[in-house]
Amino acid sequence: MDKSIIRSLVVISLCIVLILLQIFFPYFYYSSSSRNPNSAFEVGVHYVYEQDNVKQIYNKVSHIHVLGFKIIRANLVCDLADLSDYLNNRTDEFFAATQHFNMSVVLAIQNHDSNDKIQYYLSRWGKYLSYIQVLNEPELSSSWDVGTLFTDDEIVTKFQEVHSIVEPY
Repeated sequence: MDKSIIRSLVVISLCIVLILLQIFFPYFYYSSSSRNPNSAFEVGVHYVYEQDNVKQIYNKVSHIHVLGFKIIRANLVCDLADLSDYLNNRTDEFFAATQHFNMSVVLAIQNHDSNDKIQYYLSRWGKYLSYIQVLNEPELSSSWDVGTLFTDDEIVTKFQEVHSIVEPY
């Protein structure tokens, strides 16, 4: 009887530890499950830095780095009308911080981003990008945002336009 209680307590304790590990340290949990050095599986985090002021961005990227994430996904945020705009300063600070911590950046290009905006962003910050995600369609499929109601032909055409801009980078 005592052995079954002890065994049950050990199993319950291990389950609780694994659940807490998964909640509070998700990167370590997922990276431990892919110890294969040839594995391409990586866990990243999406950071919406356009909601923070310039002084907060470095600290937030630092915190993301300390948590163990090596990849940050960010939206295309810039103002091509005013080169010294506050949005551009935020993006400069974001890339300065990611470069300081040697983190990879994934650019998420939304359906409503114009070709001129994409071209400007890539010409200014494209050298800092590791990955580019084109047509973020699944995240828009449940909304009424621009691009949600594309036909198949329009999706292919939009992809080809964006791909021709992104390909050199």
